[in-house]
Amino acid sequence: MSKKIKNYRYSQNFKDAVLQEVRKEEMSIMSISKLYNVSYVTVYNWMKESSIPTPTRETIYVDLKDHKSSLDRISELEKKIQQLESALSDKVLENCALQSMVNVAKKKYGIDLKKKSDNPALKRL
Repeated sequence: MSKKIKNYRYSQNFKDAVLQEVRKEEMSIMSISKLYNVSYVTVYNWMKESSIPTPTRETIYVDLKDHKSSLDRISELEKKIQQLESALSDKVLENCALQSMVNVAKKKYGIDLKKKSDNPALKRL
């Protein structure tokens, strides 16, 4: 028992419709071939026959070393963020303490440290 091989013949109107989708460049060749239920190889052959340029391929080499260095860089940046957040919170606390000291000086001693002035109380100190 031999297996039958199906040989498809497509009308020129059908080919033109598929190639028009290709020219729109809204979908990949693979998506178009699935949409029209045609082999992507057949679509590429039709593109060659119609002098439609095929998409060029760009080869990008990815190395595990590059990936690890990226992860290391992310880890370093996260540590730096934590250090900066800690330094900022320290400065906020320091600023609150200094503001409290300025307020105490004003209430208790009558000295306004926020202004530059010729306050006699400052000269006494």
